[in-house]
Amino acid sequence: MAVCNKLMANLSTFTKTVDDPTKKDMCIKGIGVVEIGHLRKFKDILQPAFELKMRATAYWKIVLGRLVDFMALHLLLSIHNLVDEELESEVISELMGDPARGGGIERLLGESPAVARKREKLKGVLAAQGIQGCSGYNHGQNCYNY
Repeated sequence: MAVCNKLMANLSTFTKTVDDPTKKDMCIKGIGVVEIGHLRKFKDILQPAFELKMRATAYWKIVLGRLVDFMALHLLLSIHNLVDEELESEVISELMGDPARGGGIERLLGESPAVARKREKLKGVLAAQGIQGCSGYNHGQNCYNY
């Protein structure tokens, strides 16, 4: 409504410019340069035509805004459907994959090679310091001497 009121505020300037025979065009804020020379012969419908054009222009700006909003919502829906339908089946097949080819939960729960190397290195350091096989519990026996 605010856009329509701003456009309608140009009505008095528009009618004065149409009445001036030296003017062939005018600049209307929100629309741009408009040729008005040919409108002089339609003075009886000039005001309703101007109002109709301004209301249609204001409405069109709303329609364009809605189209942009609709496209953004459609994009969100498409991404949501992609994740829900297609990506979900891929993730499930990857988690429940064939253990023979290294897939599935076993692979996720398994120890990575980097962690295994670090553990072996730590065992070597502990062995060099004389602390062997003590990690809190050793085969169900408490390692700590109290």
